[in-house]
Amino acid sequence: MIGVMLGGDKARAQYVTRGIVVSFQYINGEPAMVLFPRHSLKAGAFIIPINVAWAYQENEHLVAKAAIAARVMGLGSDHATVYRVASVINNHLEELVKMKPEPEENQEAIGEGQMTLPNGTRFSFELR
Repeated sequence: MIGVMLGGDKARAQYVTRGIVVSFQYINGEPAMVLFPRHSLKAGAFIIPINVAWAYQENEHLVAKAAIAARVMGLGSDHATVYRVASVINNHLEELVKMKPEPEENQEAIGEGQMTLPNGTRFSFELR
């Protein structure tokens, strides 16, 4: 069993859509979409790792996994709930696919950059 913090500091982004929290974070160092219900601390979470995201393009796979996700999250298994979960997954898949690899904590800078904001403020930063 893997221990995973849902959301929190490690989440790259987090949304609440139709009562479902969609958290983009790293699981075992890989990008993943984590779904869990907004108002239940006792329910489970459903994880979609990036390496299987391609399969969710197929409607049959999407609906079958949405039914499993709905049960895992304790939302029920009626058609409306499965459709709601499938819709949430489908609407957020592109963001999962666009996630960058997990940054290394002690990664060395590979360069420097400068930026000037429209208001004239300038600042420097390191590229990692």
